[in-house]
Amino acid sequence: MKVWLTKYALSKGISEKDAIPHWSKKEWINIAGIVDALVLGIDAFEDRQSAVKKAEEMRVKKIALIKKELAKLESLKFE
Repeated sequence: MKVWLTKYALSKGISEKDAIPHWSKKEWINIAGIVDALVLGIDAFEDRQSAVKKAEEMRVKKIALIKKELAKLESLKFE
C-alpha cells in the first residue's frame, strides 16, 4: 500500500512510501523493515491530496510561529 508522509514535510517535503499497516497501534511499518511511528491521518495519508493539505496547514502554522518569535525579538530593548 502506498502512503504519503508529512512528518518531515517542512524540511524534506512530502515523501511517498510503500508500507504495511500495523493495525493494533494504527502505525505504519515501512516495507524496508524500518518501524516509523506514523499515525494514519496525522503524519501518514492514503492519498496525496490529504498529505498536501496537511503540509500546507503545517506551513501556515510554522509561519505564524516564526512571525510571533520575530515580533518578540523586535520588541526587545537592551539598555
